[in-house]
Amino acid sequence: MSLKKDYYNELTNNYKNENYSFLVNKFYLRLINSKVCLTHSEIF
Repeated sequence: MSLKKDYYNELTNNYKNENYSFLVNKFYLRLINSKVCLTHSEIF
């Protein structure tokens, strides 16, 4: 499973929706729960 790919797919699929901030929050919560540390530069 690729967290970067999941994030990119969710972001692009929902970019035009009002759920943008929700998806970002969900992504970071998933990272915290997975004990994975990624910086913005690593994601983008």
